[in-house]
Amino acid sequence: MKEKAILEDSLKAEMLANEKQRNYIEILKEALGSKIDKLQINNLLSKITEEGKTPIEAFTKLVQATKEEDDITEMEGLIIELKTETEKQKKELDDLRNEHSKVVEERDIVINELEEISKDVCNLIMIVYKVTEG
Repeated sequence: MKEKAILEDSLKAEMLANEKQRNYIEILKEALGSKIDKLQINNLLSKITEEGKTPIEAFTKLVQATKEEDDITEMEGLIIELKTETEKQKKELDDLRNEHSKVVEERDIVINELEEISKDVCNLIMIVYKVTEG
């Protein structure tokens, strides 16, 4: 029973960790989407031209846009890492569930064996009682 409780607590902790990672991935995806929207290079170039910026100012704007693109690449890398970690934790959770099932099966076998032993002991007690009475 204690092992079952430990396994259940472990499963609950794993599921909570997976849920937190899923939430974090969603936040990163949203941030990534907004960064992509902000990186509309064509819009940036047309604005620079409309504002009468010099080529150096235009280049500076493009460098800033590139840095934001690098940030997106970094976020994509983080998302991949988180997905990998999530998959790893899912596998560990599946392994724990399998182990839990095996423990439950073993427990059921032991309970059945104890019931059989209990019946045998009761039968022996009845035999001893009849022998001593008779």
